[in-house]
Amino acid sequence: MSMSKVLPLATPAITSYPEHANLLSIIQNNDDAINWVYNQFILLYVSEKLKHGIYFFPHTNYNYCPYVEFEKMSKDWVIKKWGTLQKYICECIDMGYYITMQLNQFYISKSARYQNQRWTHPTLIYGYNLETDEYNIADFYNNGKYTLTVENMDCIDSAFQDSLDIARPDLPEFAFYRKMYQWSDDIILLKPFNSYRHVFKKELLLNQLSDYLNSENVFQKYNTGEYNCYINEKQVFGISVYNEAIKHFQELSGAPYIVNILYIPLDHKKLMLSRVEFLIKKKYILNSQEIYDSFLGISKMIESLMNLGFKYNVTMQKKYIEEIISGITTIIDKESIAIEKLIRKLVE
Repeated sequence: MSMSKVLPLATPAITSYPEHANLLSIIQNNDDAINWVYNQFILLYVSEKLKHGIYFFPHTNYNYCPYVEFEKMSKDWVIKKWGTLQKYICECIDMGYYITMQLNQFYISKSARYQNQRWTHPTLIYGYNLETDEYNIADFYNNGKYTLTVENMDCIDSAFQDSLDIARPDLPEFAFYRKMYQWSDDIILLKPFNSYRHVFKKELLLNQLSDYLNSENVFQKYNTGEYNCYINEKQVFGISVYNEAIKHFQELSGAPYIVNILYIPLDHKKLMLSRVEFLIKKKYILNSQEIYDSFLGISKMIESLMNLGFKYNVTMQKKYIEEIISGITTIIDKESIAIEKLIRKLVE
C-alpha cells in the first residue's frame, strides 16, 4: 500500500443528484463515454405534486452503464473481512475502484449539517493520504454544489459507523431503489471499463425526444421497474413536468420552493446544449445554429427564474412567484418549438 493515491475525476455533465454526478465524473475521464452520455439523460419524470422531486429517467443504474464495472458489498461484510474501514478503502483505491457509501453528514466538516443534523447521503471516495490522514471525497457541499474536497479519516469512519439505513423495505419503491441504486447501507464499488466503445445512435435520440415532447409514460414503455413501484401514484413525464412545477409554485402559500424543481431542468438544458454542439460537429444536423441558440435562450431563462426563486425564498414576496409561473409557461412553448425543430433536422 502506498502512502497516498488519488483517482482522476472529470467535471460531470450532470450535477443534480449524486448517482449522476458520481458516475459521470468517473466515466467522463474516457473521451469516448460522451457518445453514451448524449444517448442518455433526455427523459424527465415527476410524481404528481412533486412528492419525490423531478428526476431523469432512468435513474442511473450502474449495471446499465457500459463504462463501469459495478460491485456492491454490505457494511457488515466489509467490517468483518477487513477489520477497519481505512484498510478496505485504501485497498479498493489501490486497485482502481471508486467507492460510494452512505455517510452521516453530522460528522462531515464541509457539510452544512456538520454537528447539527443527523442525515445520511451517498458520498464518493476517490483518494487517500496516510500522511495527512485524509480521504478525497465528493458530495454536495458549498451551498449544495457538487464539491471535491478532503475529510479526516476518523470523521469518515464515524460517519460510516453511524450512518442511518434510509431504505424502507415496507414500500415497494424503496425496495426497488435499494436493489438498483445507492439507497441503502451497501457500499458501491465502481471501476472504469475503458474497453467498451459506444456508437452514438441517432434513432435512439429521436425516439426519446419524441417521448419527451409527447410526455410519454416511459415507465410502461421501457418497463425498467419503476412502474410497479409507483403504481399507486400518478406520474408526469417529459415536458409536462413543467406543469407540475407551475402547480408547486401556485400552492406554496408562503413556504420556500424546492430548488431542484428548476435546477434539474437547467442541468437538462445545459446537457442539451452540449448535445446539439455534438450533433452539429458530427454532422448529424446541418444549418442548426438557430436550434442551439433556442436552447441557450431557454437555459438563460431558467437561470433567471432560479434567481427569482432565491429572491422569493428570502423575501416570500408573491410577485416573484407570479414572474416564475409566467416564465415557466413561456419556456414550455419555446422548448416545444426547439425540440420539434431538432427532430425535423435529425430526420432530414
